[in-house]
Amino acid sequence: MKTLRIKHVLTGLCVSAILASCGIDNFDEPDTFFSGRVVYNGEPLQVRHDAVDFQLWQPGYGNPGPVGVRLGQDGSFSSKLFKGEYKLVFTNNVGPFRTEIINEQQQDTIFFTLEGDMTMDVEVIPYYMVRNAEFSLSGNTVEASCSIEQIITGEDARNVERVTLYLNGTSFVSDNDQENYTGTDADLNNLDAISVSAVIPEDNVKDYVFARIGVKVSGVEDMIFSPVEKLER
Repeated sequence: MKTLRIKHVLTGLCVSAILASCGIDNFDEPDTFFSGRVVYNGEPLQVRHDAVDFQLWQPGYGNPGPVGVRLGQDGSFSSKLFKGEYKLVFTNNVGPFRTEIINEQQQDTIFFTLEGDMTMDVEVIPYYMVRNAEFSLSGNTVEASCSIEQIITGEDARNVERVTLYLNGTSFVSDNDQENYTGTDADLNNLDAISVSAVIPEDNVKDYVFARIGVKVSGVEDMIFSPVEKLER
């Protein structure tokens, strides 16, 4: 009889464990999209693909860790989340921009409630913007021009370290070595009239090239760019 009781207890524990396991596996997956852009005055910021991110915190949900959300090179983002209350924060020194201080208590933290698919533009203040970027292709040479607008001035201002024309065979173009096959630095004597050229490597057999101008700001790791442009021979 004693042996039979032990078997019943063990059987009950196994069933409980299986049910508990099934319960864990049956948690609903997140099904709500949070998407948008990081912008300055409504204009998307152009950054390096998958290098700049922000964090989402869901207070009181049981998981204390943040959800990292990375930006596309056109400043866009998209993440699949659970519904609920969220806090959006940028970590220090991420991105070629400063965040906007909302008020003294809240600082730059953005609070929002996700009740269904949601789109949001997140305003920030870049150190510089690339303006009026133009590209042309003649033979194997790409000519580019632009002006560099300084946005943050005063005691928080930073200098331009370099302006570089990058070329690549795919639409991903940046200072990442995997995202350009050549890059040429421009002369910085006149930021209002930047002019620079770069030669397409001879081993490029494609009849097109993608080009982009990037600005490196002193003391800031991430560059800000012009939009990517495709040039055809």
